[in-house]
Amino acid sequence: MEDIYTDSFYASMKDKENGCRRAAEYVFGLIRPASVVDIGCGTGAWLGLFKACGAQVHGYDGDYVNRDMLVIEQEEFTPYDLSEKIPVDRRYDMAMSLEVAEHLDAGCADRFVADLTQFSDVVLFSAAIPGQGGDGWDIPDLLRPRTNVAPPPAGGQNPPAAGSEVITFAPVFNFYGPTTREEAVEAGRLSFAEFKRLYDQLKAEERRKQLHYALGG
Repeated sequence: MEDIYTDSFYASMKDKENGCRRAAEYVFGLIRPASVVDIGCGTGAWLGLFKACGAQVHGYDGDYVNRDMLVIEQEEFTPYDLSEKIPVDRRYDMAMSLEVAEHLDAGCADRFVADLTQFSDVVLFSAAIPGQGGDGWDIPDLLRPRTNVAPPPAGGQNPPAAGSEVITFAPVFNFYGPTTREEAVEAGRLSFAEFKRLYDQLKAEERRKQLHYALGG
């Protein structure tokens, strides 16, 4: 990731500081964390904002981060290869990882989630979704949009029939506490089923109204 997160990249993030500050203050007001850890913290920009709110902070990221650009103290930063299991030496009131997970190999997913939930019971998390654009991403098939109909339980995706409408379904889930891959897949299956039920209900109502108008109602 050192080819993506260069000094010039981090310098460009200064333009977003005001919006990030408002977001950090909002989250801090909701959770009131006395301590925050950021996995994939970069120069510690988010941590600096939470520190200004009064939290103790610590961040982990690659050794490529320029220490001269840190906005937190040197001792509040630990260089670490995020593709490896992170030794959890203490608990925090909140763990966070924003737009980092998509840069890791898909095989790291379960371990990365486990690391976050071992750091804290409260996790602030975001990652790229399909179609967001960017460089150096590895989005697992689990997160790719499903289209048209729910996949059969024991098979792959059914291709859409000729002339049928294609629906893009790209859910975002928030899990609290340890979550297995099986539980995440089941959440996706149930979410899709409910989405399709509501969509079918909507289309049926549209057809009813069209028929009503066609009959001169």
